[in-house]
Amino acid sequence: GLRNFFRYERSALVYLIASAFTIGAGIILQMSMMEWIMIFFVLLTMLASELLNTAIEAVCDLVSPEYNPFVKIAKDSGSAATGVLSILWAIMILLIYAPKVVEIVKELF
Repeated sequence: GLRNFFRYERSALVYLIASAFTIGAGIILQMSMMEWIMIFFVLLTMLASELLNTAIEAVCDLVSPEYNPFVKIAKDSGSAATGVLSILWAIMILLIYAPKVVEIVKELF
């Protein structure tokens, strides 16, 4: 599952880049243990959603290779779930990272 996802899915590269950015910035900004827990919870939940979305798409393609409005709903819903978690990631970035960055900027000026 994971090997296939990281080898063949384009969204895996986006996930890896976002995760690397999130973790790297967390190290630089010296996150607390609770902040790390929240960060990893969101990142791993996003990964689980991406994997489930990939599974939904594969099953839909297997069952109905031709266009089917129900398959479209299933695929769109799986993608939407991942999109919702991306919004959660963005909110987490704003709530956890932004105050730390603001403090650093204040110290510089």
